[in-house]
Amino acid sequence: MKTRRRAGALLVSNAGRLLLMKFDFPFLQEQTFWVTAGGGVDDGETFEGALRRELYEELNLRVGDVGPVRYFVNKVFRTRSGSEFLSEERYYLVRVAHEDVSLENMEEIERSRLQQIRWWSADEIQSSSEWFFARGLDRIVKRAITDDLPSVPQELAGTDS
Repeated sequence: MKTRRRAGALLVSNAGRLLLMKFDFPFLQEQTFWVTAGGGVDDGETFEGALRRELYEELNLRVGDVGPVRYFVNKVFRTRSGSEFLSEERYYLVRVAHEDVSLENMEEIERSRLQQIRWWSADEIQSSSEWFFARGLDRIVKRAITDDLPSVPQELAGTDS
């Protein structure tokens, strides 16, 4: 089975909100859902390096050290054609002072699939009927606000698909 490696940012603002992006994934059976900023890890690239590159490409954010892995996901996705791949994902807490982002560096293919970008509070996530890439994001936001994140990476509960 093919493996896709992905680095994601739990991008939390000083206002205590998490940035999520709603993308259309036309090649997947589950086509549209909210994900964190981040993206694929290129050959020869570290997860941390990929995350720094993706944050610049997607949001025009330059970040230094992204710190330790806080969460991970290993999920099998099924494509619309019936094939499967393993998504090996690592998530890092990235704090930002403001909620200003720019899509000016985003590749056109990504921009065409981006439906919405939004900063979410824990309460908004908890009460939403939207489909997120993982369950329990509201609790993660609350933990990030109080600096109570795990020191050892923990698995995120995936969505039912």
